[in-house]
Amino acid sequence: MFYISLLFFMFIFLKVDLYNTLKTNNKFGYYFFAFVLFIIIAFKFQVGCDWDSYEYHSMSASSVISQESFFFNEILYWNIADLSFKLFNSSVLIHSICALLFVVGLMKFSSEQKYPINSMLISFPILILVIGFGFIQHSAAIGISLFSINYLYKNQLIKYSILILIAWLIHSSAIIMMIFPLVLINKKQRLIQVLLFCFLFYLIYESITSQIDHYIYGYLDKNRKSSGLLPRLSLGILASILFYSKFRSYSFSSINEKKVLKIFAISPLILLISLFFLSSTTAVDRILFYTFPIQIYTYSNIGTGVTKPYYNSFILFVINLFITVIWLLYSSHSYCWMNYDNLLLYFF
Repeated sequence: MFYISLLFFMFIFLKVDLYNTLKTNNKFGYYFFAFVLFIIIAFKFQVGCDWDSYEYHSMSASSVISQESFFFNEILYWNIADLSFKLFNSSVLIHSICALLFVVGLMKFSSEQKYPINSMLISFPILILVIGFGFIQHSAAIGISLFSINYLYKNQLIKYSILILIAWLIHSSAIIMMIFPLVLINKKQRLIQVLLFCFLFYLIYESITSQIDHYIYGYLDKNRKSSGLLPRLSLGILASILFYSKFRSYSFSSINEKKVLKIFAISPLILLISLFFLSSTTAVDRILFYTFPIQIYTYSNIGTGVTKPYYNSFILFVINLFITVIWLLYSSHSYCWMNYDNLLLYFF
């Protein structure tokens, strides 16, 4: 019931805020909602099936750091986790920082869409509820990735690459996002970018080869199955089909935006094909998370020019309410989310 109430609150609050923004050009309400979302995610208590794992991360971080080389992937995450345990004897600090990165990235990316409210509604069932509340480490990397996408559109590839490197220092899966600079390299910046990418990939190679057993067991082992992959991949494939079917009707802000979105759109189809060659679905599911921008872009623009924006938002609200209810009732892991609790309630 808590998550349904949160979705209702988000829809009503953002609708009122949009009206005020159009009247006064004041976005205080949008930022206030971001703050509320941050508090709800950052200080949750025993929510998500991996909660105990993140607690263990904080307790064992010092040991992990001491066994690794000076520079290894996810070093930023493990150092913050270690600091969290030393300062608070818990994972509250790492939860808060990851939540901040996730919320800022999501709100920033949504605010740059033509229909920010639609973007937030589309994000709720998967990005906010599943990833934001459940995959703490992963959510921070995704938040940074969402924040950095606008730099791709502006062809600021160096800034983008630096942000993705930071995301990689939190969760290694973020390195998949480095495919975009390689595709968008222009002739004027080619030398600088090639040198930077060579340096980045050298670091990545050194760190990954030193932890190859971890990646095989954590992502590629045949026993690693993601029960939520099929519905999430189906939504991604549907978004890709809709995107290409309406491609000529979209108004892109730049050539780079068109190229980036085309890559995002083809990605779910490539991931579908990869399932025939991989025994584990976990790796595919983790990469799929990064393709969510195509769902936000495509679904938020459905009905444009046919119905009024208000009706579009309401229809999307009903659809995502239905998806949320179905997930809460029938997902094999939703029980880990059912009893929401917040640490701040214990201080009052």
